[in-house]
Amino acid sequence: MYRTKEDKWNTLEELAVATLLKGQGIDTSCHYIQLYVNPTFSNKFILEFEMMQNHVNWYSTVWKSDLDRLKIYSAPLEKEIPEPTFNFKKGSFSKENFNFIYDLVQKISISPFIHDDWGDMRDGKIYTLTIGFKGCVVNYRWHYLPDSWAILGEIAERILEINKTLKE
Repeated sequence: MYRTKEDKWNTLEELAVATLLKGQGIDTSCHYIQLYVNPTFSNKFILEFEMMQNHVNWYSTVWKSDLDRLKIYSAPLEKEIPEPTFNFKKGSFSKENFNFIYDLVQKISISPFIHDDWGDMRDGKIYTLTIGFKGCVVNYRWHYLPDSWAILGEIAERILEINKTLKE
């Protein structure tokens, strides 16, 4: 049993984020790109892209945390923890429509940035960009982009633009 609704929420959130980060089981032997967006006050989601020979497979997984928060906080504490609510979509599109992102990825040249003050995150988002191929994986995580990391923001923006156009 949980002592507080906050404890119950934290347990559900851990479960949901772990499931979300697994994505939809993309083929990691292909070139792939994932963008995980973790906003402070809205639904978390991951966008995944597998580069195949002639097309790109895409996968979108959204954790409907706003609905799950209501389930936790409006139900009695004794009620069982609900299953996380997800929205899964997938499809494919022409590889030519993704080449500009792939070109940007190949231009990444980033040194670590160590700074005393990374800014305030109260209203922000944390982004994680993962680029991989056959076990070689690079992760970039940020909530603040110094000028020398601007290309990561450009890649994330382009991926989010593509996401707006995706249909099952």
